[in-house]
Amino acid sequence: MKKKNIENNIGKGLAFAPNGITLISLIITIILILILASIVLSITLSENGVIKVAVEAVKKSNEEVAKEKLELALEDLKAHKYSNENYNENEYIDNYLKNEGMNVNSNIVIADGIAFEIDRQKLIIIGRKQAEVEITSEIKERLGNGIVNILVKIESDTEIESIIFPNEDGTTLILTTEKLTLAKDLKVEAGKEYPVIVKTKDGKTTNEIIKIEPTLSIMASVGDFVNYSAGNWTQEDIAKLGNLYTGASEPTEHCKFGGVGVGTSKDASMNYKKETNLYSSGWRVLKVNTNGTIVIVHAGTTELFRVGNTSLKPNAGTILKSSRDWSMYEDCSTNAVSTNYAIAGTARIFGVNDLKTLSQENNLRRINHSYWLDVNNYGGPGLGQVLSTGKDGYTAYAAKGIRPIVTLKANVKATATEGQKTHTTPETAWKLSLDE
Repeated sequence: MKKKNIENNIGKGLAFAPNGITLISLIITIILILILASIVLSITLSENGVIKVAVEAVKKSNEEVAKEKLELALEDLKAHKYSNENYNENEYIDNYLKNEGMNVNSNIVIADGIAFEIDRQKLIIIGRKQAEVEITSEIKERLGNGIVNILVKIESDTEIESIIFPNEDGTTLILTTEKLTLAKDLKVEAGKEYPVIVKTKDGKTTNEIIKIEPTLSIMASVGDFVNYSAGNWTQEDIAKLGNLYTGASEPTEHCKFGGVGVGTSKDASMNYKKETNLYSSGWRVLKVNTNGTIVIVHAGTTELFRVGNTSLKPNAGTILKSSRDWSMYEDCSTNAVSTNYAIAGTARIFGVNDLKTLSQENNLRRINHSYWLDVNNYGGPGLGQVLSTGKDGYTAYAAKGIRPIVTLKANVKATATEGQKTHTTPETAWKLSLDE
């Protein structure tokens, strides 16, 4: 008989197993468990769930306890009002409530982290005061390169539970405090947004975005002249050029530099034979950045380079990339600009990519091996004529030479001579100074 029952169940699986859980029963059980779990989660975590109700109940209880504590103190003060000759509605009330462990700010009294508004004459509670948080910032110092040191102030009429600050390394800093006010120094980048989140003990969250707008101290336009000066050539500068410098007014050998001498200005433009640069000296605005810094470019050529026999090596590009000490254009060592206005390490050669950026790809023309910016469509009179470069990075206009670029600090400002409205020649250049 037993053998027959076994045979009858062969091939029918668990669906008819007499002594086990059937597959259908197992599936139904799992479904029921999932349904029950979702119901429990919904009851627990929903907007009106058990946890939320419990939290609200605790908050309500805490509020009632705080209210009762304040009411008892106010009842005591009513007695003091008629029994103590020193009683008054200002300092006396404040000092008494503070001795009872409460914070007082005008008619706002904070008891156990809960804010209430009181009537000082009647000594009663007017009502529950919702937390008000004010987040402000002020500039302490502009450090240059778009970095600003600011002071963030937080004032609350309710005790603060936590503050989330942006950290200088890009992370967040969480501070816990029970104070009503807090001040903190922060270094921020001009133009960038920094969120500050304040949570008070009564559960209110206040968000504020701090953004320091960049101050464009230089109001010059692209193409304007500025009276920046890289100073005069020194023996040390010339020594840095090594055997690439010929010492003559013009380079006399192939792949050599020349046209400079001790005591002559680095701001001057070197001329080659009968070819003359459009401007004899000066620096012009190339770009004003959003962080307040400004890029300027030499108006001519500062060193000549003799191309000559192109079969000789190294070529101009190799020389420029391997031999230049660009810091010689960041000295600012003359009376015109007596302080170091340039950002160290920003000086470099003006190249094809700079032209392409300026031209926005539609005003750039290529003539032989040189790239030119269309004179009629950018930056005012003459700028296009002096903005050209060969493929190796040396200047192609008038003479082969070096045209450097320098970025000035964000706290550099420009002022015009009274009555001067245009700044398109070295004689009408903006006067630079530091915005301390």
